[in-house]
Amino acid sequence: MISGPQYTKCKIAILDYIVKNGLRQGDILPSQRDMCGCFGTSMITIRRALAELQAAEIVHPTPGKGMFVSKNVVSEKPLGSIILLDINAPFRQIHNGLQYLHKYVRLHGYQFKSFVCGEYPDDSILKETGGATGLLATGVITDAWKDFLGSLSCSVVNMGLKNEHIPGTKTVYSDAGDDVGLAVDYFAAAGYKKIAFLNAPKMYYCTETMHNAFLRSLKKHSLPILENLESFIPDEERSVEVRRFLFHHEGHFDCLLSEAGIVSYILSAFYENDLKKVPLGIVGGMWNQACYQNQWIVEFGRSESIFKLAVDVLLDSFQPKKLQKYPASKIKNESVIGQACPISWKRDKCASPAIINPGRNP
Repeated sequence: MISGPQYTKCKIAILDYIVKNGLRQGDILPSQRDMCGCFGTSMITIRRALAELQAAEIVHPTPGKGMFVSKNVVSEKPLGSIILLDINAPFRQIHNGLQYLHKYVRLHGYQFKSFVCGEYPDDSILKETGGATGLLATGVITDAWKDFLGSLSCSVVNMGLKNEHIPGTKTVYSDAGDDVGLAVDYFAAAGYKKIAFLNAPKMYYCTETMHNAFLRSLKKHSLPILENLESFIPDEERSVEVRRFLFHHEGHFDCLLSEAGIVSYILSAFYENDLKKVPLGIVGGMWNQACYQNQWIVEFGRSESIFKLAVDVLLDSFQPKKLQKYPASKIKNESVIGQACPISWKRDKCASPAIINPGRNP
């Protein structure tokens, strides 16, 4: 069968979809109609491309069920191993991020392991990291860990703060203060005058940064700085503290900012207690990609998941320096306003090859 250029291009797009979404033998492809929309081509082209892939024994149809992958198109032998060290930060929950990392790293042909570590490196960590191709690190990096990570011969990417950069490694960082500044700019431009802020507990490393950015941004727009309209919500009794604040100050503010970890408590309070809804801005989501915006909730967060960016930077560091996309030692994960709507399951599973998202956002 002689393949024309349009069919070859479509076959490449289908194969690219299979690889980037980690489809293995027995997994199902999207329907032909969905693939037409995803790849921007006709049904005739899709059918011809699938027929050629079927002839090559890469896919096969099952009547009444759909088109399935016949064999793995990526080698089963891993290219190496990537390890995440979650250091000295037991209070932080990154379970969803770990699930995403496991899938995203595997899609690139590498094994993935993660370890929760204490204040100092121990013998078990020394043993595990000895044969690693690359390392990801996050958490509260002590001097002992800085010395250890800086001494490794493999590539290391730290997901942390700009001022916590470790010489000899690369740092992917976010600035929660940028989120707050962007949020105040956004709501001030929309005409809101009294902005309240439910900040994170004072012990969190980004709390002071967000507090200072909040005051600075209010001053920039000549908005009133009211101390009682910023509250540091503790981890304990969050639900009670959030409700107390909202009831006590209801009507005193026309817009509300919230640290990402507090949002669910605010939404519960609004819906369960029939409180008057005001525009809600979500800030400080250091790990996840900003992904939604509706009539009264706007998220100010990352342009992409910091987990994805860190892996991309790590894989890029395996390349010769002249070919690297991220040659700098410090890479900022920029703050953006969330997309117009949530990424739907269908969109996540079937996107055009140019912008395909290999896995759900953590």
